[in-house]
Amino acid sequence: MERGGNGPSSVALTSVYRLAKALHDNKEYARAIDAWNAAATFIPDSHPERKEILDQIKVLVGKCLYQMGQDAAAFELFTSVLRENENQSDALLGYATVLLDKGRANVRATSLSLTSCERLTD
Repeated sequence: MERGGNGPSSVALTSVYRLAKALHDNKEYARAIDAWNAAATFIPDSHPERKEILDQIKVLVGKCLYQMGQDAAAFELFTSVLRENENQSDALLGYATVLLDKGRANVRATSLSLTSCERLTD
């Protein structure tokens, strides 16, 4: 995070990024999202890794959304990152996690339906 310079915007970016991480770790996901979005504003257009950092911030926001139960919004963020870079490992992991949980929910729903049907036939 601290590569690419050590001017005022780099210091601010690092500080806000650390705040966002602390909020996330403390499960204050809505506030962490605000902090991640604020961190994104401190990345200069000239930063050599701007795109990669912005993608990582999108993934981190997606993780917060997922933890808040906003699976569709999280899935969309992970997908948007993967459209640009299909090898972004954190986005792939988030994407797979949402799909896996969706699959589990479908299996549970199917299982409950089958159990209900079995009771009707007994």
